[in-house]
Amino acid sequence: MIARLLRSLLIVGTLLASCETVSFAEEIIISPRSITLPTDPFSFQSGTGQEIANSYCVICHSADYIYMQPEHSQEKWQAIITKMKHVFGCPIPQEQIAALAAYLFQQNSVSPLSQRPSP
Repeated sequence: MIARLLRSLLIVGTLLASCETVSFAEEIIISPRSITLPTDPFSFQSGTGQEIANSYCVICHSADYIYMQPEHSQEKWQAIITKMKHVFGCPIPQEQIAALAAYLFQQNSVSPLSQRPSP
């Protein structure tokens, strides 16, 4: 008799917990949620290849990160981009690697543009 009562209470408790979980899940799904991601405070300088850099480099890191790198030869940049493609999964098309390497080589001696408005 006690075992039967305990089993019934367990079933009722499980059903109530399920209803609360479903209600909570419905609340999460139904109520609108939004988040605002921070923007990158820096962007790439203009030039041939800027669009490629904005399309592929900033998928994983900021433009500022590129400008913090030491100066590299165009061949070294090409090797770095190839590594990003094959080791880290950058989806850059093979035919755009040389153009991006040329652009990054040209960017060796410049700084990123600030996107923050001046006070």
